[in-house]
Amino acid sequence: MVTRAKHWIIAAIVATSAAGMPAAVGALSQPHTVIGTGLVNEDGVVFRTTLLAASDARGRVSGAVVLNLDLTEFDLGITNVLSRVTCVHVVGSSAWIGAEAVYSSNQDIIPNGTQTITFIRDGGRGGPDLMHGEPFDPPVSCTSEPSMPQTQILNGEYQVR
Repeated sequence: MVTRAKHWIIAAIVATSAAGMPAAVGALSQPHTVIGTGLVNEDGVVFRTTLLAASDARGRVSGAVVLNLDLTEFDLGITNVLSRVTCVHVVGSSAWIGAEAVYSSNQDIIPNGTQTITFIRDGGRGGPDLMHGEPFDPPVSCTSEPSMPQTQILNGEYQVR
């Protein structure tokens, strides 16, 4: 069964992959793929991040990040955000994914055009996966490897390759 989030990400991947966006890394880099979904709770802020991010050997990136941000504990409801991947940076089992919001259901919480970086650490088989995402202003990019909290996911799995 395909969930609504999977429909979003499939549509976004088709839309963003056609152009083959240039990456924020040099040409002839190592190709990488980061895929998965994870649910975290950070001090009452519950969010699920589903993503597929890829870079090829020429440094072109494609993919999408779908964020479901549950702020009901703070009487702010749920915000859904679809972002296109702009940067993929992988070091070992860790990845930093840069993205730009192209759709937000709540422009007051996360406006379209917001630049974000999502950190993923693949814990491997049986190990805990870690994740965190937040907005960053340029010139910070995923290749800057910005320091972020690393929250263990409660549900889901990520793969960094």
